Formats: sequence, C-alpha cells, structure tokens
Amino acid sequence: MAEKESALLGIMKPMFFEGDKLNPAAVEALELMMAKRGYEITGMQGSQINMVEKAGGGDSGEAPSVPDFCLDSSFQVNKATHWTLHQRLKGRDGFQLYDSAGGSKYFTKGKFFSLGKSISVFTMKQELIFRIVQQIINLRSTYKIKDAEGETLAIVQRKIFHMGTPFRPYYKVTRGTDEEDVMYKVMGNMGGYLFSIKNTDDQVLATVREKASIQNGANKKKNSYELAVQPGVDALMMSFLGIICDLIDNEG
Repeated sequence: MAEKESALLGIMKPMFFEGDKLNPAAVEALELMMAKRGYEITGMQGSQINMVEKAGGGDSGEAPSVPDFCLDSSFQVNKATHWTLHQRLKGRDGFQLYDSAGGSKYFTKGKFFSLGKSISVFTMKQELIFRIVQQIINLRSTYKIKDAEGETLAIVQRKIFHMGTPFRPYYKVTRGTDEEDVMYKVMGNMGGYLFSIKNTDDQVLATVREKASIQNGANKKKNSYELAVQPGVDALMMSFLGIICDLIDNEG
C-alpha cells in the first residue's frame, strides 16, 4: 500500500470511535473508499488497520490456494471472473445467476411450506441439481448444501462470536458432515453489503458485494449482488455462499 494511503488511514483512525464504541458510519465510509483502491478492511486492532486486496482486483502476485472441492467444474475458469446474483421478482427466495456476458446459469425456487428455509436449484432446463436447506434445530444459523439425491456436500454455519472479527458476520464452511474439515471462511463487513470468501490461509478467493441501486434500497428482500471470483475457484459454490449470506442477513 502506498505510504500516503497509510498516513491517511492513521489520521482518520480517531474518526472511527465515539468514546469506546465504533462509529459504524465512519467505518463504512472508509471501507467504500478503500474498496475503490482495490482493498478490503478485515479488522482494526489498536492503531493498526488490517486489510487485504480484493478478489479479482490488482496484481496480488502469488495465486491463492483453492480447496479441493468443486460442485461443477464448468464454473471453474483459469481467469478472474465476475458474475451477478439477482433476486427475482416472483417466487419466495428466488435467485438467478448470470455470467459476465449476461447469460443465465441457474435459478432457484423456495419451498413455501417448510420447517426452515428450503431452496431448490435448477438448471435453465428446469433440472434439479442442488438444494440449500436450513437446519432449524441448531442454535446458530446453519445451512446445508445438498445434491439432488439429498447427500450433504457442505455445511455453512454462522459463528455467534469470532475473536478476529467481533463486530462482523463470520461463517465457517465445512466439507460434507465433518464440521472440523473447514474449507472456507466467510467474513462480512459491519453494514452487511460486502462478504469476503477466504481459504484457511486467509487468502481471498471471492467477494460478494450488494449492488448499490434504487431497486435494492426500495426492497431489501429483492437484492442484486456482484460476485468477483479468483481463477480456478468454483463460482457456483461462491454464489451459493452469497445466497446463504443473504438468507441469514434477512433472518433479522
């Protein structure tokens, strides 16, 4: 990071607090400013502001390591990609994923009468391929990603408190039914409009950012998100994590 940017952050640091408490508005303003420069703030400790380069932005040098996990290899490409996850007008919990050229890749439908959220994922030919199912018996917000036959492929669980990010949403993503086999960590910002999906080495694999639009402001339950995905990362899985973040964010 440039020296003048580091100096600027040092000057602005006192603006982030009101007494002993963080000022969310000031933090979000800083996050927006640094996002334009290709950085994402991950935390503040004492006088230090921690940040990482955003996925798909800048030349970070070494490519991040990608977990040996893939829902669909056709969503893995050897370059950084951008996608749009759009919440549809009709249908409960209905989303649609578009590639950078505007082509539709899949859509979802929610089940109206179910104990907890239950979302089915279909190809554009209306073939069922995956399900995203909420586990209501768990005290923490927990979702399972299952294949069409009902086998659990991954579990996404929101942590109530995380030492590194005490004021931000934090999720862990584990393989299959093994809650100790962590593949991804998902961290949100204080406003809930930007999520970073990382590997266990804290390298950013993808970001999910809510689009700033009049439409999103008018209806918080009908949002659009931009997905920036690093080379070799399964964009399908990243989009599912984006959907789950939206579902959990709307639980409140």
